[in-house]
Amino acid sequence: MNKTQIIVGLVALLITCLLAPIFFYAGPVPLTMQTLVLFTMAAVLGKRLGILIAAIYIILGAIGLPVFAAWQSGYEHLLGRTAGFLWAFPFVCYYIGWQVEIGEKTYIHTIIYFFRAHLILLISGAIVAYGNYGGELVDGIIRLLPGLLIKSGVGGLLSFWLIKKLPSKWTGASSIQQ
Repeated sequence: MNKTQIIVGLVALLITCLLAPIFFYAGPVPLTMQTLVLFTMAAVLGKRLGILIAAIYIILGAIGLPVFAAWQSGYEHLLGRTAGFLWAFPFVCYYIGWQVEIGEKTYIHTIIYFFRAHLILLISGAIVAYGNYGGELVDGIIRLLPGLLIKSGVGGLLSFWLIKKLPSKWTGASSIQQ
């Protein structure tokens, strides 16, 4: 990793830590910014920086910085109801960074990559949340789908736009198509 990538990665981590805790209520389930921000960073910066940013983000939240959704922190989140989501972040960030690097680079494909990443995260998170803590798995997944669709659309379009606008030495993807 060169100096530029390190600086870009640190700025991306800072942006992630500032924006990821924000959430909105859109029905019974809060719409968190975690996946939108983490997946956008991974899609734009690539799989290597994506997995690194996600791992450091989790560590910072676990040691007490209020970077998790709703400005929460603490290692107990890595063991509780949201553990499946949190532990999957680095792997899903790697996936979306890899997918953008090797896949078709159109805005519709970028939205599809975000949708797939959200589905992977949703499955791992829901299995832990509903499998270990009770509740209806299918009902839980259905309640999370509207947020997944919104963040997939916004994140896909935002990532597509950023990849087009940022210097190529900053991004993990290249040659965006119109």
